[in-house]
Amino acid sequence: MVELEGRLRSGEIETPAFESYLAKFRSLMPSLSLLFHLAEWADGKTTGDGISKEAAAWCDFLEAHALAKRIQSGEVRDGDTIKDIYRHGWSLLSSRSDVVGAIGVLEDCHWIRVQKLGDQGRPSEVIRLHPDFTGADS
Repeated sequence: MVELEGRLRSGEIETPAFESYLAKFRSLMPSLSLLFHLAEWADGKTTGDGISKEAAAWCDFLEAHALAKRIQSGEVRDGDTIKDIYRHGWSLLSSRSDVVGAIGVLEDCHWIRVQKLGDQGRPSEVIRLHPDFTGADS
């Protein structure tokens, strides 16, 4: 919740629609946490003294969904840079922080990886798609 509030108050979220979407996580995350906790308690897997970490993971997943849709539709291609993606101004992907957050989840799911290119100055961050999305052989 601290990280979410920091993002919402930082001014880094470029579109009001995405800010509104993320603001809903203020109630979504605790609600999911309670549901996960109750399910674990009913299954005897918790003693009732903690908060479910799956709620935060689900919120991250929901944010990454916007990028996943763009990959599946072919709008994000292997070799695109992070900047290429947020320059489109797509809903939920209109700032560097939006894209980087989504990439983190999709990297964990092995959909993509980020490759840094360049020896001098600031390296370019290139998106490498899993072969399932590029038509290349594994």
